[in-house]
Amino acid sequence: MLAYLGGNPLPDPTLPTSLTLTWNYSQPDTNTFIKLYRSTDISIPLTNWNMIATVPSTTNQVVIQILPGKAFYYITATNLWGESDPSNIDLTPAMPVKGDNLKAKR
Repeated sequence: MLAYLGGNPLPDPTLPTSLTLTWNYSQPDTNTFIKLYRSTDISIPLTNWNMIATVPSTTNQVVIQILPGKAFYYITATNLWGESDPSNIDLTPAMPVKGDNLKAKR
C-alpha cells in the first residue's frame, strides 16, 4: 500500500516538467557553441552561475527541466578564441502549485 504521509506536496502530474528556452544568434556556424547558464539567485555574480547546457550555435533552443521556484538564465557564444559577453538575463516564474483548501464565501 502506497500512502503520502506528509512533507513536501506530491508533484502534480498535470503541471509541465520541462521548459524550452529559445534565442536569436546572428552568426551561427559549426565552430561556435552556445553555453546556457542558470542560477536561482540573481544577486550572485554571473561568473558563479552554473553552466547547464552547451549546444551548437546552429540551433536556437534547448529543452531543460523546470526547477521549483524562480530560475534565471543567460547564454554566451564560445569558440576557439574565447567566450562572448553574457546575453540579457531572462527568468522563469515559480511553478504554480495545485490549490488546497479552496473555500467559497457567499
